[in-house]
Amino acid sequence: MSSSERRYRIEFWVRCSLRSHDSKPFRFSLRGTEVELHLPDSEGQNGGFVAAVELTRSALTEAEPDAHDLLAQVLNLISLKFKTPALVKNNVRSQVEESGEIRHCAIYSTERRPRSLFLMQQQADEIQRLLRLEPPPEVVDAMYWLRWSYQAEEAPPAFLFAWMVLERLVGDEDRKAVCRTCGKPVVCPKHGPHIYRGVSPSKIKKLLARYEVGNPQALLDLRHPLVHGALKFTLEKRAKMIHAVPLLWKPVEAELKQRLGTKTVVHTPGGGRARSLLKPVNCEYRTSCPAEPFPPDCPTYNDVQDYKERTGRNRGHPKIVNILEWPPDW
Repeated sequence: MSSSERRYRIEFWVRCSLRSHDSKPFRFSLRGTEVELHLPDSEGQNGGFVAAVELTRSALTEAEPDAHDLLAQVLNLISLKFKTPALVKNNVRSQVEESGEIRHCAIYSTERRPRSLFLMQQQADEIQRLLRLEPPPEVVDAMYWLRWSYQAEEAPPAFLFAWMVLERLVGDEDRKAVCRTCGKPVVCPKHGPHIYRGVSPSKIKKLLARYEVGNPQALLDLRHPLVHGALKFTLEKRAKMIHAVPLLWKPVEAELKQRLGTKTVVHTPGGGRARSLLKPVNCEYRTSCPAEPFPPDCPTYNDVQDYKERTGRNRGHPKIVNILEWPPDW
């Protein structure tokens, strides 16, 4: 470990149905990193579990994404072994190894905000009008995959389904294979030019540009390795896809409305899709376990809420000393 590196403990919430027969954590080692899975017992909740990753990095901003990607490698094997999903949903808490009574941690809370919409008679009448039409197959297929993209909500599924909508609207065509080096057509002496069915990237860019989506090439750069199985999936790639999904929804929604000739009876900005808000807190606290590198009495988000209430009444908190500026500098 260099003088600029520190040891961190990063905790995540994993959505998975695995349980344990007792409360002991399962520990795994990977390239100098320790991964702990704290599974619920048979009496505990079944929505998921906390996974903790201990690793050495130069800063928290480096430790958290690397911890996510290392945990993902453990979860990949668990999913294969048990044939079950195991998805890292969000950060829970991050600690830095320190000594003494005063410590620092980052605490995260995720608030899911589902949005309810109400079907009104004007909208029902418009849907009935559209049902009398016979849209072309590509429009029917596009609407189907768009619904799957809304349902997925997370990347990469939401991105992939949204891209399927885009490609159905652009349409496939006969294309000539070309040499990747010189760009000349690939021609068989016996059968002639190699022809295949595919979607034109230039036509995809044209549709995206029509609805003022900037930098279509960046979206194609995400699409190609994902579709062809060459994507090195990291937290950074996942974040880029999450950001890209609304950029894909915008043009395909507008294009579908244009092709269907639908009327905007009631404007619903953002639609009924749920939003998840991650609330981070940089916390300075007092531990009762000063000998521990990562104290087990590290505050939770409930402690943060209690601290805020006590501060409003000019009362001190038994554990939290102060809420510091974000982002942390440790």
